[in-house]
Amino acid sequence: MRKLIGMAAAVVVAATSVQASSYIETIERTGGSNPTDGEHVVVTFQQHQNPGCPAMPDVYLYLGIDGNWEVHQLFGSQTCAPFSSSGSTYFGYTIPALPVGTVVEYVFYIDGPYGSHWCKAGSDPAFNEWATGYTYYGEYQNFQYTVQPFGGDVYQWPPAGQVRASDELWINLDISAHFDISNVGLVYSTDGVDWQSVLMQPGDAVQYGMDHWYVNMGTFSPGTEISYAMVTVDDNANYRWVNNGDQNYMASVNPGDIQWAGDVFHYPDNSDLNAGEDLWVNVQSWPQGAAQSARVVFSVDGGPWMEVSMSQGSGIGANDNWYANLGAVSSQQVITYAILVEDGYGQDLWLNNDGQDYVAYVAD
Repeated sequence: MRKLIGMAAAVVVAATSVQASSYIETIERTGGSNPTDGEHVVVTFQQHQNPGCPAMPDVYLYLGIDGNWEVHQLFGSQTCAPFSSSGSTYFGYTIPALPVGTVVEYVFYIDGPYGSHWCKAGSDPAFNEWATGYTYYGEYQNFQYTVQPFGGDVYQWPPAGQVRASDELWINLDISAHFDISNVGLVYSTDGVDWQSVLMQPGDAVQYGMDHWYVNMGTFSPGTEISYAMVTVDDNANYRWVNNGDQNYMASVNPGDIQWAGDVFHYPDNSDLNAGEDLWVNVQSWPQGAAQSARVVFSVDGGPWMEVSMSQGSGIGANDNWYANLGAVSSQQVITYAILVEDGYGQDLWLNNDGQDYVAYVAD
């Protein structure tokens, strides 16, 4: 059963030697005040009177749905306590489930033995004030809500833009506990044609009133686009989709996730490298299109380190090919170098001959 939250508006109803008050209660929604499509909303007006049985007023609900107003007379249920300290009369109405985006407004009109008044959303309510006739506190605006899509907080790990082919992709759903969800399934496709499904697992609540569900979807190839949605099942076997307003959710694997770089060599090699010749450095990376840049850092005869950007040549098989010209060498020079290959998504691969660096020797 859903809880009720406190007095959103108040009217003091009193006559000589009679203490009375009226107020409105609305249902609590953990995690937000707006209901979702498929939910009905119960609004309740309650009149208190002390002592004894409150006189039965006529109560009307003015209900506006997207600006179209209708009036409903409500009939109360009375708790009569003439010899105790209080009595109450309850008036309730169920607003039906409505489509996403519907704007709902409502206000109560009370016509009773002590006068007539509107009950609207206001400031802090005041109760049990002694007065003659009606005194109304906090008449400001209609109660209002906008119907939201059914769902919860959907998020992934790693975050968008940071998923590499080597990463396991985790999908999470945090959803209000008042939906009484017992199972959640996730369906996904990598091509928009063939769909697969996995069950999500219940986890520890991430905050009060919210249930947590998660699933490890494993790893995917570089550049994969994953479209997914979730279907929930509640304790009454009702099925409802969480699908980003019928658009589905998307997760992408970075196309620039470098899986490998290697086959480093320089030309001419050490046996043929002579003074006055240009020294070329070469490297390959995989998969094609993953690496966005490459550069050589090098030192001549133990001097300061310098760097030069590498150019991308024609592919070799399934690999990208990178090369750089370090310029003409001099007699007896020793050129030490390493290579950095970068993908633009934070994945960098250093190639440094297992920490020893690569070395080119000039023969004469």
